[in-house]
Amino acid sequence: MSRFLKLGLVHLEVQYKQPQANRADLLALNREAAGRGAHLILNTELALSGYSFLSREDIHKYTETETGETLAGLTEIAREHKTYIGIGLAERDESTGIYYNSAFVLGPEGERRFPDRVDFELLLRDPWK
Repeated sequence: MSRFLKLGLVHLEVQYKQPQANRADLLALNREAAGRGAHLILNTELALSGYSFLSREDIHKYTETETGETLAGLTEIAREHKTYIGIGLAERDESTGIYYNSAFVLGPEGERRFPDRVDFELLLRDPWK
């Protein structure tokens, strides 16, 4: 076992409201960091969508569920390379319909270590429900 922790820091130049392009870049950069032996990879907050949404309607098509493409792809990378990946994205809870600025830690066995959620409605002080 190594005495050192090798970090992979992904600072993506997020393309605002371009989730497909951002997802492709995120997956490629995380795969590269994992391939270089990173034990822990940290990504840019809201890297899939970018920031500055004015309403619930504005952010709707940029949210993703826990079972979405981004987390599925990053979970597979974490599993393949036995690493941890931290990612923040605009999450839509399927059971409640609430949107969150969520942070996930994905583990080397494919597990989700924890979601940390900040309710977008509280951030704007404007109920989007």
